[in-house]
Amino acid sequence: MIPRHSFAIYSIATLGVGGTVVETPADTERVDVDALLAAVRPDTRIVYLGNPNNPTGVLVPARDLERLVRGLREDIVLVVDQAYAEYEEPGLYPDAARFLADRPGLLVLHTFSKIHALAGLRIGYALGSPHLLQLLERVRSPFNTNHLAQVAAEVAVQDLAFEAQCRDRNRAARQAFLQEAARHRCRATGEAGNFILLESALPSQDLYQALLAKGVIVRPMQAYGLPNHVRVTFGRPEEMAAFWLAAGPVLDCGC
Repeated sequence: MIPRHSFAIYSIATLGVGGTVVETPADTERVDVDALLAAVRPDTRIVYLGNPNNPTGVLVPARDLERLVRGLREDIVLVVDQAYAEYEEPGLYPDAARFLADRPGLLVLHTFSKIHALAGLRIGYALGSPHLLQLLERVRSPFNTNHLAQVAAEVAVQDLAFEAQCRDRNRAARQAFLQEAARHRCRATGEAGNFILLESALPSQDLYQALLAKGVIVRPMQAYGLPNHVRVTFGRPEEMAAFWLAAGPVLDCGC
């Protein structure tokens, strides 16, 4: 089971091993936890939840996350993908790891590809019960990470100053983006992560091509069931200025 508009790899991984994907209702502003719980079937085995979700930027609040953790059958594995968690204030983020002792079937995922900027090294980690991690150990590839990636990850996870700096810059980029989007009368949604979802009157592929012709790359979202949305990842101030220089005239005609 996967909320609608979630990271495509969840479905791809499920289908790749012969599973059946059940999508539950969601929109660009909310993940419906009640719909997830109501959709559970006798043959449900795994529930995926991105928190924050990619590509919508929706953050499931602590109370809803707890209802999901405690409301699912014990034999269902709940996978909470926290790839963008570090962009949120540590004391405010609803970290699923605090439920690990209560739910043996909980798996919490993190990556070094986002705030730590180690995407090219392809490394991340999972938190879970010994039983669940032993099952993963059986099927992992023998050389799934390399020594350089492991050393870089060990250093990165301790560099809290860099993490805080990135978090502050990301927050400033989001605020600036929302102000500029309002100036162009565009609807931007998403409260978390290092990206934002921009809606326009133009089909997303048309907007993508128009910006690409000006040297700006965004992510069209029609494959996610969002035909008029693009996902924009925050960059340096000069990169965001280049985005609006290219996107402003286009969006003024189609927001």
